[in-house]
Amino acid sequence: MGFIAIPEATYAKNKKDLLFKTGGLGDVARALFSFLLFCVILLYFYSYQFVDFLFSRDYMIAADHVYILAIGYIFLFIQQFSAYVNISFSRDTGEYRQLILITLILLVLSPFVTHLLIQIQGFMGAYISAALFFILYAIVSFLFMRDHSPVKALFYRGDRLLASTAFIIVPLYLLNLSFWYGLILGGILYLITLLIFKYVDISLLVSIFQEKK
Repeated sequence: MGFIAIPEATYAKNKKDLLFKTGGLGDVARALFSFLLFCVILLYFYSYQFVDFLFSRDYMIAADHVYILAIGYIFLFIQQFSAYVNISFSRDTGEYRQLILITLILLVLSPFVTHLLIQIQGFMGAYISAALFFILYAIVSFLFMRDHSPVKALFYRGDRLLASTAFIIVPLYLLNLSFWYGLILGGILYLITLLIFKYVDISLLVSIFQEKK
């Protein structure tokens, strides 16, 4: 996210135009965020198939709780996007120091919390610890932010994103599709609903293909 957000925000003059203008950084971030949610949904329904396909059956134990870590990455995405945009626009070094301090404190606490949760929950404790770290990192960063417009831009038309996710969760749950059918049909249905509900602007996709040509 930083490779996109920092350069775009650094050279932008107006944050509102950057985040809410059609085809701007806000549209790109929402497209990436919707893709992340799709990946989390697939990991929930097909965690064993993904682990087997990407790694091997030797790592199958990791599939039991990988969706917990995936949920944590949703919050990390929100934190990273909002922090990168705000820091790029900020002229106050105090905002930098706060974010660095928050990061350092959580990094110091993380090993101890992880060890404690592993003792209590076993292997799942490591996943819970990482997810809690990402969630807490996002919440604390949000509380210290002076400008919440990046978060608002990410959740702009959020009801349409929820509707799109519901449109693929329901059939995946009810039809019990195989891995490849669920991946392909779920992806097509998700993309169509995102475009119909206009959470993702179709002009963004058109511009991507035009640049490739």
